[in-house]
Amino acid sequence: MSTSTISRSKRRQALTIVLLFLLADLLVADAIPRYELEDNNSISYVQLADNATADSQIYSLNPTTNYGSDVTANIGPDDVGVGESKMVISFPLNLSGPTDISSASVELLCATDLSAQTSTFFISALSNSFNESAVSWMNRTATQLWASPGADGVGDHGDWEPPNVEMMNGTFSFNVTALVQKAVRNGNSSINFLLAAFGAQYSCSTMDETSA
Repeated sequence: MSTSTISRSKRRQALTIVLLFLLADLLVADAIPRYELEDNNSISYVQLADNATADSQIYSLNPTTNYGSDVTANIGPDDVGVGESKMVISFPLNLSGPTDISSASVELLCATDLSAQTSTFFISALSNSFNESAVSWMNRTATQLWASPGADGVGDHGDWEPPNVEMMNGTFSFNVTALVQKAVRNGNSSINFLLAAFGAQYSCSTMDETSA
């Protein structure tokens, strides 16, 4: 794993999905003699932040190794450019009632050992769920393989969202509005993501970092 230093006090809730959505409330008055009330249509903006429920690094040079309990996950090529690490993340969609998602983002706290090095990140929605305690470069569950190693197959994930270019340590925010909107339209109770990068390798906090 990378020796990147990330503030422990910030790691605890560094991995979140932030949803901004609309709740439409319709107030209809009961019939009242000699009075006529107009419908009061109001729209409320609500922000919801949820921590990940599962996450892990997957690494090409250790294709059957599971990193589900690690406190960090590497993303990008390794120092010698031979191996590649990706990250898989799952979030709940705790929504009640009809909602219209107007904005959604995934936030990761990441750092690199390399100074002034740029990395380009990509995020996509996984087509299937994964098992945190079994996922690896080869497997998405204990008994099921990815369509292609590294979750690289057409059946493993959808289109990549526009890339994020990062060159400083800190919190990275990935716009996943379209992906979450699609998941909500499909009635999904969770959404799974794949993160990949090229350039400098970054080490990002996972949900298992609970140190104060």
